[in-house]
Amino acid sequence: MVGYEGTACQRRSRGALFHTDAVQAIGKIPVNIDDLGVDLLSLSGHRFHGPKGVGVLYVREGIELESLVHGGQQERGLRAGTENVAAIAGSGKAAELAAASLYEAAEMAVLRDQLETGMPSLVPGAVCNGHPTLRLPNTLNMILPGLRGESVVIALGRRGIALSSGLPANQVTRSLLMSSWPWVIHPKKHIVRYDSRYHARPQKTI
Repeated sequence: MVGYEGTACQRRSRGALFHTDAVQAIGKIPVNIDDLGVDLLSLSGHRFHGPKGVGVLYVREGIELESLVHGGQQERGLRAGTENVAAIAGSGKAAELAAASLYEAAEMAVLRDQLETGMPSLVPGAVCNGHPTLRLPNTLNMILPGLRGESVVIALGRRGIALSSGLPANQVTRSLLMSSWPWVIHPKKHIVRYDSRYHARPQKTI
């Protein structure tokens, strides 16, 4: 989300709306809509420990949207149907807790950096993908030359560390990931992704 401010202003000056998907950012880095300058911003409750099935859409004042589901006047006439009040309230509370726990991002970044620093001594030639600083504090993506994803899954599984050999969103079934060390490994490209989404301390979903 770094650099969105200038990009959003450029798009608006040309008559285009600017939308950003911020589901990965909430609870990990500060998100200020005024600073970003975006027209629309979407979130998903379960990404910051809220109930599943609830989303949030910010719409800048003055922007008109076409109704998605016609009928009732729920959601200001944009989406008809009975609202899941309990889930909405749960997401609101989860958002409050996520904002209050932003200080943990620094702790996550320390753990991520320790892993990145130590990996080359374990896997010679290990390389970090992406920008060294402009990234989420809980995510690390590395190339581990010479290691097959399946082999790493089996080896670490024998040591009590559960991994997945594919992206969770693309799997019908998936291994139970350790709450403190979720990893995703691409078996063909020797890429491992560390995602400490839940941090080292267990948290409950509201």
